[in-house]
Amino acid sequence: MEYSQYLQTSHWQNKRQEKLEDKPICQVCKSSSCINIHHKKYKYEGKSILFNERKEDLVTLCGSCHRLLHKYFGIEVHKLNKKICRIRRLMELGAVKKQAFYFASQDELFYSVKEELEKMN
Repeated sequence: MEYSQYLQTSHWQNKRQEKLEDKPICQVCKSSSCINIHHKKYKYEGKSILFNERKEDLVTLCGSCHRLLHKYFGIEVHKLNKKICRIRRLMELGAVKKQAFYFASQDELFYSVKEELEKMN
């Protein structure tokens, strides 16, 4: 089954609603508009997790953060919770959202930018 078809199934609609009830706002920027549910991963041990997702396999994101996540980190993001924490910290320190995603995606830049922003605050 194609992923786009899967998103139309009642199973996915129920999983999506379950996650929205648990986390109704973007887990990055705390927005409550245009909420998407992102799969942290699509496979486990080489097998599709579709139809077998757990709430922990899903992340609530606004449309903007969802697009930026895919732009800077790709489709399947390893250690997503850590990356979300990095993005949020940079935003707390004053980085705009797009910059925060970019710097969080660059390990060599993240720490130096974070350090500079902390000095400024």
